[in-house]
Formats: sequence, structure tokens, C-alpha cells
Amino acid sequence: MKLFLGLLLILILSSCKHGTDDNRIIINLNDLEDTIEYSSFVDSVSYLTLCLEEPIGEVERIYKREDYYYVQGDSHFGIFIFDKFGKQYSHINSYGEGPEDYRMISSFAVVASTGDVCILDYASQQTKYYGMDGSFKYSVPCSNWCVDMAAFNLEHTICISPFYVNDDVPSGIWLADKDNKIVRYLSDDVTPEHRLYYFPMIYNMSDTCLYYYDRYWNYFSKVSEYGKDILFQFDVKQKIPSSVMAEASKSSLERLDGYAICDRFVYSSNKLLMLFCLFNEGENKERSYVWAIMDNYSRQVKLACELVNDMDGVKIMNHDFFFHLDDQTWVRICDEEAESPDIRLQLLYVK
Repeated sequence: MKLFLGLLLILILSSCKHGTDDNRIIINLNDLEDTIEYSSFVDSVSYLTLCLEEPIGEVERIYKREDYYYVQGDSHFGIFIFDKFGKQYSHINSYGEGPEDYRMISSFAVVASTGDVCILDYASQQTKYYGMDGSFKYSVPCSNWCVDMAAFNLEHTICISPFYVNDDVPSGIWLADKDNKIVRYLSDDVTPEHRLYYFPMIYNMSDTCLYYYDRYWNYFSKVSEYGKDILFQFDVKQKIPSSVMAEASKSSLERLDGYAICDRFVYSSNKLLMLFCLFNEGENKERSYVWAIMDNYSRQVKLACELVNDMDGVKIMNHDFFFHLDDQTWVRICDEEAESPDIRLQLLYVK
């Protein structure tokens, strides 16, 4: 009897382990509905105008810390900080050749504990720190180069380099100290087959962790200084095969035809919104996009090519994506016909 119960327990545990793979969330980009409406995932909408004296180009990133908004437009315009009323608080615009300047904003992060701005300067191979008032603090040489980063405090930075270059260059996700030395790897499952780099980087930042979509393995993780927890695993039927990933380059983009990759996402406690890019690098070189909204608890996914604002009718370009402000608030940039340089934000409070 004991032997039978032991064997039964082993079978149960084995089937549970096997069930983890079987519990992948299926996404077939051919199973489309007509539209996805705001009201299916949004409780309410409000608006905030960020007041500017001159245009700053296309908004690349928006972060929110406490009552302040950090906005990056085109690289040479720097980083703007606004208060909760939309009034400009400061402007980090140290573009130049000096020791306190940056030459190219490859990426920037907001230090969650202080509000400082951390700029990754590709040209000088340095990470530069500035206070909220725009004053220069210090710089750190980039001994281990990365594509993107997130900073929760001044002691550690989470570095992300999601594709393989060679064995001498770190890849994956790792924790670096204040001298940019690797403390430990948080995710090291990038292999030599993972050579395709698709921009932009995709992660959402909170005060204590970041949410990350791995385009190679199609899993969605919560990453902190202490490690990585996989929250969802997806079975994307149009995913790019590893053999194509390994050989993908500018000269062979046509090999991506018919395949898809997650372009961006925004996360909340209850919902996950993703935008998938379907490649068509043939004669017309037109790509198509598919929205996917998932309920995090039921794991039900709805797919559509069009996203419709049925809350108040304010129109936004269909493929203009959202930025993550916090675990319950997303934001989009409104289309303005006027020549005003101001940026009007559409704040969406997620169900």
C-alpha cells in the first residue's frame, strides 16, 4: 500500500511538472476579433497637459515617480521633468563634449529611491547621474556594456542585454554594483542562437521591480535585485524559429516574413496589453500589428487589429502605444493638430 501511494505521488508530481509546459497561454494571431474597446480594460480616463516652450520630437519614454513625470523626446533634447500639474520642473540637457555632458542618450532610468536620472551614454561609454534639478553628480565607466537598465537605488543597477554577441560580452539580465561590475546574473538563458535584436526594449518599471517580456522564450517575468520570477509563458503560434533568430541580420530580414514578435506591452495587476508585430519584408515591406489584451487571472486573451477608445471618443493613432506609469495606470500621447509644443497625456486607469 505504501509502495502504491509512493508511486501515485510520483505520478502526480510528474504530471504537475509536465503541466507547467502544457499551461502555456496560446496566442494565435490569426484568431482575430473586430476590435478591442477601451471599456473592456479601462475604468476611467483623464488628461494632463505637459507644458513646453518648444517641440521635443517623438516621446520615447515616460516614467512617473511620486508626483513627477520624466519624459524623453528625441535624444538631443534631453530629459524633461514635470510636476503633477504639467509644469516643467527641470530640464537635463547637458549635451556636449565635457566631462559632465553626454553625447548620446542610449537609455535612461529614474533611480526609484532618490529621483535621480541615470543616463546611459553610448558615445562616451559611461553612465552619467544627474539630480532632479538637472545638476551633474558623477559618472561611471561602462566596463560591461548593456542595451538598457533599471535602477532602484544608487548601489545597484539591473542591466539588460537581450541578445548574444560573443562569449566576451555579457548577455541576459544581471545585477551590477555602483562601479558597474557584475554582482550576479538574474537571467542567463540567452544562447548563441539568440542573435536577433529587435528594438525597442520592453520592460515596465515599478519602485521595487521591473516586468520583462523575453522575446526569445516568450515568457513574461517579474525581475528584482534578488532574482527573476516567470509569471506567464506564451505559446505564440507565429513565433520566429530559433534557426531564423540565429541567422537574422539586415541582409536576411526577408526570412522573418510570416513570423511575429512582441513589439511592446504594458502591465497592471489585473491586465496585460501586448502589441505584436507581424513581419512582411517582401516587395511592399509593410508590417501589420495585432493587439492582445489578457486577463491575468482567467488568462483569457482577446486579439484584434484595432484598438478603439469608446470612453470619450478622443482619437489616438491605432499603433501609438502605451507607457506604463504604475501598476494601475497607463498613458498614451494624444494626437494634436495644433502647432503647440505641449504634450497632452491620456491617462488610463486600468480595471
